[in-house]
Amino acid sequence: MSRHATGWPEPGPVPPPLPQDQVLRSGAVTFPGVFDQHGCPLVIFPADAQARLSELSKAQVVDFINYFQCVHNKKQEKQRLLSVVADLRQASLSTTRFIVETLHLLEFHKRKVHSVYIIQPKKKDVAKLLLKLLTPSKSCTVTFRKIFLKDIPEVSNYIDRSQIPASLGGYFRYCHQSWVSFIKEIDAFVQEFLSVVQRLPSCVFSLQALSRLPLPSRLSELQQFCNANEARFLQLRRELGLDELLRHCEAVIEKLRSPDREPCYQAVAGTPLFTHTAFDMLQNHSRILAAVEKLSCCGSRPFQRPIHSSRSSSYATMLCR
Repeated sequence: MSRHATGWPEPGPVPPPLPQDQVLRSGAVTFPGVFDQHGCPLVIFPADAQARLSELSKAQVVDFINYFQCVHNKKQEKQRLLSVVADLRQASLSTTRFIVETLHLLEFHKRKVHSVYIIQPKKKDVAKLLLKLLTPSKSCTVTFRKIFLKDIPEVSNYIDRSQIPASLGGYFRYCHQSWVSFIKEIDAFVQEFLSVVQRLPSCVFSLQALSRLPLPSRLSELQQFCNANEARFLQLRRELGLDELLRHCEAVIEKLRSPDREPCYQAVAGTPLFTHTAFDMLQNHSRILAAVEKLSCCGSRPFQRPIHSSRSSSYATMLCR
């Protein structure tokens, strides 16, 4: 899901958290998994949701864009810049300022935007403000390409119609609420996955302690000793939650295999987000199965030989390989 959506756990930095629900569900900014003719993923500020920008902060929108750019670039050999589409035909002064200043904030530390496709404002005062905000100054240098479009039909000169929704003259089918449901469902798995990874070292160390317990000297006590430690092993396994994680993973994979059975899966089927998610889930399934097998081996022979300390750390990172 990186801890998105989307993005899965690997060695290295912890993936960024999922954007806040307020911005994720608003639909005021979207990352639908489509591209312009340069191959840059598109961020879209839909005209019919611009009023909701007033409920958000620029920092929230920047975090949203950064998150999904990170998820997209995770699978790319070359880190791609993104492009932005903003329909400002009927935009207010405050909306126009918000969008442009958000783009400046997004690019503050590093260039991230390749092109901005702007459907020009109809209102003269808004058009004047737009030009002013996009004019380079000492405090703000604009590095992205600015493409001004007079009306909707011109969008298809730069972005294939299969990559733009009907509101921008295309035929890409996009349901924002279904997209959100998919993102959140995958993130729920990622959170469970990370939780198991965090508990795994403690579980391994406990198994290590069990393996070092001395065997009873009396045969009459051996059965009770084995029963007690088998119960402890099963308790540790339940507390770890690895079996539940495996079942959760298999349930998600089944939905990915048959997306037509789930509306939110069907809504994103065929997009890079869906393809990357399916690939990651299959990898996670293999990791979890390997972890289950390793722990089962530890549990079936806890008193035959100790678990070496050098091996215990390898179990702790097993799921993240």
